[in-house]
Amino acid sequence: MDEVEAVFKATFEKNGVRIDEDALATAAESTAGYAYLIQLVGYNVWRAAQVRAGMEFDAISAGDVDKGVAAARREFERTVLETAIAHLPKTAMEYLVAMSEDALASSTGEIASRLGVSASSLSAARKLLVSRQIIEPTARGYVGFSIPFMREYLVENRKALLARYGVEV
Repeated sequence: MDEVEAVFKATFEKNGVRIDEDALATAAESTAGYAYLIQLVGYNVWRAAQVRAGMEFDAISAGDVDKGVAAARREFERTVLETAIAHLPKTAMEYLVAMSEDALASSTGEIASRLGVSASSLSAARKLLVSRQIIEPTARGYVGFSIPFMREYLVENRKALLARYGVEV
């Protein structure tokens, strides 16, 4: 995250705006190093400071960072995460939800076990999710999420996402 912190700090300072180290670290960490999130967080933090202090502000507060990060996260969920999973077949969505139970990489065998099917019956869903760059192989027999915060989004919205397919949780 040092590179992201450096970019944020340079951009703010170039425009005569101060930010303390803790707020800077929070902003940088919230991006997971993902280019689009860096843009969203930077824009929304800047906007939060403008709303709080007017157009001629000279500092970004921790509150500005908190508000900016929250706004960026909502926009990221809507424009990236929701778009990525839109129109997935039911099996692919169930695959993702089963993956979301793991803290790190998921065993394809364990995913199949959770869904009560054979691993081979999920190969088409896995292939689709890899081709859409939602997941990626991490080692033989293991997959992980390719998009930051996808796991958290699936966990937070599990019930609503599965309800789209008539699945009650």
